[in-house]
Amino acid sequence: SILAIVAGILAPVFRPLGFGDWRISTALIAGFMAKESVVSTLMVLFGGQEALLAVLSPVGAVSLLVFCLLYTPCVAAVVTEVIILFAFFTTVFTGAETTPSSETCKV
Repeated sequence: SILAIVAGILAPVFRPLGFGDWRISTALIAGFMAKESVVSTLMVLFGGQEALLAVLSPVGAVSLLVFCLLYTPCVAAVVTEVIILFAFFTTVFTGAETTPSSETCKV
């Protein structure tokens, strides 16, 4: 699949972190859509916990956990943050433009 090809290209980037397998990269890409899909994608691609543990060392597993905590949130969270920032800036700048000045309030 295209996802596996892209993950295979990205896998060497993650090798210094201890998880350079294409299947782990695939799970991280899927995690960008929804964080909870990382674990399910790993289990589907590896077929079980034993195969995953054969690829990951304990240090690599900790590195993967820390990376999952620190990399970008899922798309829904990013979109929500963008909408909130857009609403905030729209309110602030629109409010600044429509505030009556002393010159327009002269009677």
